[in-house]
Amino acid sequence: ATMFFYTNAALEWVLLRVEAMQIVVIVTSSILLVMLPAGSVAPGAYYSGLSTSIIIMCTNMVCHSSLLLAFFPGFLGLCLSYALTLSSAQVFLTRFYSNLENYMISVERIKQFMHLPSEPPAVISDRRPAPSWPSEGKINLENLRVKYRENAPTVLRGITCTFAAGNKIGVVGRTGSGKTTLLSALFRLIDPSGGRILIDDVDICTIGLKDLRMKLSIIPQEPTLFRGSVRSNVDPLGLYTDQDIWEALDKCQLKKTIGVLPELLEAPGETMIFSSTV
Repeated sequence: ATMFFYTNAALEWVLLRVEAMQIVVIVTSSILLVMLPAGSVAPGAYYSGLSTSIIIMCTNMVCHSSLLLAFFPGFLGLCLSYALTLSSAQVFLTRFYSNLENYMISVERIKQFMHLPSEPPAVISDRRPAPSWPSEGKINLENLRVKYRENAPTVLRGITCTFAAGNKIGVVGRTGSGKTTLLSALFRLIDPSGGRILIDDVDICTIGLKDLRMKLSIIPQEPTLFRGSVRSNVDPLGLYTDQDIWEALDKCQLKKTIGVLPELLEAPGETMIFSSTV
């Protein structure tokens, strides 16, 4: 709905400017027709263009025939009438062309999505990691190279390092240095174009996405609560018991906040609940 509103607002603004320019042209042409001095146009001269021919024809009649002088206001009105008609037609064509372009862009996007390569399989039966994986959490990057598209420049160029197990590691750098890209590569949101990522000596590109992402957690910079209950936000896959969910909320210091709500874990999970109760 937001994009539809912005599109219509932009289209109406364009049409407003087109109509304003048309009014300026019509008013200017009318003033010039009325104020055109006699004898300024040679009789019998040839001029290209429909509007110019009409103006010259009317001027010649005014300059060289006293009988047709009385009909000049009628011809002037006819010219302005046709000009107004063409103005309305131009507005209609502008609106039609803009809508057609928007619809064709939608078709182009659908075609683009149809040809997007699909994600790797969620589970690879013969390459499933052990249930206890990862037991330590050691991460090795071996000549890691990552780029967002085939024809795009390489963002991470040959990174080789080791994150020891049980340590808190901070990755710092300026904007655009590749911090988010590195995190995306760990979750395989972007597959490496070269090198390997090993977690406890298991290459993450050789296992399914579900087996990988179920074992990793992330805390985004901006918290997002989805529509649904508190339970569905904490445990979207329904894998844990109520006791496990309450323990997780207690570790996040949200147990008291959720405990005073009448619906408890079934309370709506929108941000306004936390903002109104904290």
